[in-house]
Amino acid sequence: MDVRVERQLIVYDFDWSMADQDTDRWIFEVLAPELRRKMKNLKDEIQWTDLVAQTLRDAHNKGITKEQIEGALKIMPFHPAMVRAVQSLKAKANPHTTFLCLSNANSVFISTILKVRLVSYVQPCHPPVPVHHYSPVSERMCPYRTLFCLMPPQGPEKS
Repeated sequence: MDVRVERQLIVYDFDWSMADQDTDRWIFEVLAPELRRKMKNLKDEIQWTDLVAQTLRDAHNKGITKEQIEGALKIMPFHPAMVRAVQSLKAKANPHTTFLCLSNANSVFISTILKVRLVSYVQPCHPPVPVHHYSPVSERMCPYRTLFCLMPPQGPEKS
């Protein structure tokens, strides 16, 4: 019996899966290694997303800006073969492939990286959920999470 797959769903994590690094640690390693070392020392004492939020506040207090964080994310290692694999699977008409990023990584971090690496395929999944904000007082990135789908720019109904 010849079974043909017409549609497939690929579910993946982001840090150390789609990307070749951990986003939370990477930004501090690039921008403030002393904060990265502080995180390492506190990781067993403070819940992880709370620790990241606290460290982002510390980074802001050191003068690190949103633009610097985004710049660090844009240079984060992302294997070229991963880009080729996603592009190849999305380019094929059969089977139709949907990618679902199921990750607790910061959605701002994920979207910043994917916009650089896979710009034409990135859209958040719906229904929309509150995922992040830049506080007008501190410009800190809050650690809200979301799901991301990689789909053609015209939307899922056209793919």
